[in-house]
Amino acid sequence: MIAHKTVTARDQAVSGASTVGWLSLGGIAGAILFAYVHARGVSRPLKKLAQGLFRVGQGEFHGALDMAAPKEIGELVQTFNWMATRLADLDRMKANFIAHISHELRTPLTGIQEGTALLLEQIPGPLTTTQQQILSVVRNHSTRLARHITSILDLSK
Repeated sequence: MIAHKTVTARDQAVSGASTVGWLSLGGIAGAILFAYVHARGVSRPLKKLAQGLFRVGQGEFHGALDMAAPKEIGELVQTFNWMATRLADLDRMKANFIAHISHELRTPLTGIQEGTALLLEQIPGPLTTTQQQILSVVRNHSTRLARHITSILDLSK
């Protein structure tokens, strides 16, 4: 009777150890699968966000990011979208400002250049050598200023 109970207990222990082993293996596999799915759910939105940041760094401010993500990453994406919208607005304001300033600078500068050219051609009347030298300096400086304004406009584009 004791020998029979001992054999039964040993068989139950082996069976229990086998069951625990399989349950442990299944639990580890489940944990690995859960960790993979969770990591993928975090890494994909972060990768898209990194691509969006790269685009913004290249000067492309349009195109809001829209993705399913964990709460914290979703808040980060919303902040990114706000930043990209704000940068686009600032870029538009900068372009308008430069266009306005260039017009406001070029108009009087053109008048100065044309007036100087007319005076140097002595259309209103003869000039002294000193007057011609002064007008030549004015012409050179106005030409240089026009080149600088053009360079600034080219840089802003």
